[in-house]
Amino acid sequence: MHRLLLGIGLVLVLAGASLGLVALLRSGSDSAGSSQTTAPSGGQSAELAVAFWRSRTESDPTDFVAYSKLGLAYARYARETGDNTAYASAQAALESSLRLRPDDIEARVALAEVMLARHEFVPALETAQLAYAADPDATAALATVGDAHLALGNYDEGLAAYEALAEVATGPAVLSRLAYVVELYGDPEEAIELMREAEAAASERSSSPERLAWYRTQLGDLLFKVGSYDEARTWYERSLEALPSYAFALGGLARVETAAGNYDGAIALYEDALSSRAEPPFHAALGDLFNALGDDAKAQEHYATARALSQYEVESGIPHIHEFVMLHAAYGVETEGSVDLALAQLAGRRDIYSYDAAAWALYHAGRYAEAAPLIEQALRLGTQDAQLLYHAGMIFRALGDEAQARTLLEQSLELSPHFSLRGRAEAQAALSELLAAVNAS
Repeated sequence: MHRLLLGIGLVLVLAGASLGLVALLRSGSDSAGSSQTTAPSGGQSAELAVAFWRSRTESDPTDFVAYSKLGLAYARYARETGDNTAYASAQAALESSLRLRPDDIEARVALAEVMLARHEFVPALETAQLAYAADPDATAALATVGDAHLALGNYDEGLAAYEALAEVATGPAVLSRLAYVVELYGDPEEAIELMREAEAAASERSSSPERLAWYRTQLGDLLFKVGSYDEARTWYERSLEALPSYAFALGGLARVETAAGNYDGAIALYEDALSSRAEPPFHAALGDLFNALGDDAKAQEHYATARALSQYEVESGIPHIHEFVMLHAAYGVETEGSVDLALAQLAGRRDIYSYDAAAWALYHAGRYAEAAPLIEQALRLGTQDAQLLYHAGMIFRALGDEAQARTLLEQSLELSPHFSLRGRAEAQAALSELLAAVNAS
């Protein structure tokens, strides 16, 4: 059935570790300079790769290949460690490569990918369009054009780009994009089927540990979103088989343990994840767990750390606005600041999760009437996301539309009852009040 969906298009998953998926379209067999036999292999660490290619650029400042490889190594380092400042180094290296050889299409596409990771969506789109115009066979450039459009909320343009991509590209990166777009349009079960195929294709191709871990974690995430917690656990564990200590797989396992009521086990897993990657949502989840256990001091410590890390990301030029709102406005901190940031983002980026962030920030600022049309925009594709449905339910409840609120909250809890420890509690409490009002009438 899903083959008929190719006309819908394909999409990059634009969050956290998902960034950089376009790079998977590349064969990894880039043209090389004279001494490639000593280059780090794909199995070695990104840190070693950075050191190697940086030394090459220092010994020969005219080696455009070394600058390109250095840019890719920095981008990989950023993805693996969560050190987003490495993307700036990646961009500088790739720009150096292009100054030496402006017609290097692969370096130009890589630059567009890094711009995407830095949330420079318009420059990323323009850079990818230039690359594709120069070489219509550059499928990675075409993919990045679509990725940038989707990030900006230009769904028609993005889907048109992916229609063209679907005619010429195959493999796990294509299947995973299709999985995301199917999920986006409200068919999570079909998305799961497609992601299974993507993981199987990646395994057959003996993909790198990083890539295998990514596909398996994405599959686990999709399963978690529909409440299939036991199977999600299996895929998170398989992800760790490919890449031990992969932070996002550990975080996924922590969510599964939280759903099972094993709070101590979830805390240990989040702490393991944080030892390799300082992600604000991990600290926020720890705060919720300690709060549930009655340890307010530790809860507040983790909430504060989550907010500080999120603030740092905003100040460093890679603002995850949706995350910022979840960590600030939703906890009663920097409410107006969250509104300002979220609305500013909407001025140039109109994807459904930017609308969700703005609506949720306005809700926590008590500006319910302003939040309503924005959350309706967030729901416009029919996306089956428990947290999104929960946000919508709470906003309509605040507006007095009890029937709509009840429907949305019921859908949220039916889809994935343990989508969030904090969100679940609030959704259940609100739904209980709404049902009590119906029974009393």
